[in-house]
Amino acid sequence: MTWNKKQPKTYYDIKHSKKRIIINQGGSSAGKTYSALQAFIELAFVNRNKPPHVISIVRASLPALKKSALRDFKNILLNNNIPFDENKTELMYKVFNTYYEFIGLDDAQKARGPRRWSLFVNEANELSYEKYKQLALRTEGRIVIDFNPSEEFWAHTELKGRDDVDFFVTNYTHNPHLSEEVIKEIERYKNKDPNYWKVYGLGELGVVEGLVYPNYSVINEFPEHIEHYGYGLDFGFSNDETALIKVAIKGDDLYLHEEIYQTGLITSDLIKMMNQKGISRDFRIIADVKPDAIEEIKRAGYPIKSVNKAPLSTTKGSIIGGIGLVKSYNIKVTSTSFNLIKELKNYKNHYNDKLDRFTNEPIDLFNHALDAVRYYVLDNHREKRVRFDRALDI
Repeated sequence: MTWNKKQPKTYYDIKHSKKRIIINQGGSSAGKTYSALQAFIELAFVNRNKPPHVISIVRASLPALKKSALRDFKNILLNNNIPFDENKTELMYKVFNTYYEFIGLDDAQKARGPRRWSLFVNEANELSYEKYKQLALRTEGRIVIDFNPSEEFWAHTELKGRDDVDFFVTNYTHNPHLSEEVIKEIERYKNKDPNYWKVYGLGELGVVEGLVYPNYSVINEFPEHIEHYGYGLDFGFSNDETALIKVAIKGDDLYLHEEIYQTGLITSDLIKMMNQKGISRDFRIIADVKPDAIEEIKRAGYPIKSVNKAPLSTTKGSIIGGIGLVKSYNIKVTSTSFNLIKELKNYKNHYNDKLDRFTNEPIDLFNHALDAVRYYVLDNHREKRVRFDRALDI
């Protein structure tokens, strides 16, 4: 049977697959998540006269799940006038006789919860294979997995090729519902970044080459013994994320933890989130240059200042020089810093076709959280140098 092009191809693949596990590898706007949710919602009607079923929709981060799959899920129900009961506290939804639970795996123990009938793992490359195995062992029926293929992971090495697995690849051309504006936005990366285009445009497995920060390690939590730390802040816009990163420098180690990473924040929204998260007012925030926003945050009681972007040397600009300083440390990022880790996996240098090699000039993509880190490290280094210069004068 062939794709009829009335629905995203992912929807068609899920509906016609006979395998227990369906893996949807795809680019941006391929319709992966929306199609999977639509297919699972239709099962509620099919099974309305059967005993109750539970379907789990999971992602590594609960905030990210709320902004992606949960939002799409509710839109599908509301747009199609499908009645449902909602438990906002438990993030549980009842449609006919089927229960849909939304679970963020910020806590590893959540993967070892009760058994379920079906499972949808959204952005599966954010999860460890151990967490996936725990989820799969507690799932009686179908499992659907989706992800952007920025790099090879357990879906390729452990699942692809098994006799109970269907593996599908889709991209934006397989989604008939996209606007011309979205299509143009995706296609503008065709010549800007070949790897980005390959992953998010074509939905093909990316090649991890030319990364700005290829070396880092993931730790369970920000060390409790570190008493002095600070924050780096990169302001976003309507389509760009505002990123607030907790940073500590201890010897040769650079510890990082993602506090805020969200689009559409005006300054008052940011301050409200900072208050809710209990961001310390005892340690400084080094921010991008945005005087009005900085003054507003300062009046809210936070010690904040703009980063000095002047080059540290005559041979390196502040971006390249700052990146060099960050790379001089052993970078250690907490496992719950999902967006920061995603940036580390995707922040790349330009490729020079004529020279057939990567340059040391970074591409301005996947760098909001990493810019925030760079601001803090740059300021810390500049402050140390000032103290050293003053000591020499004495």
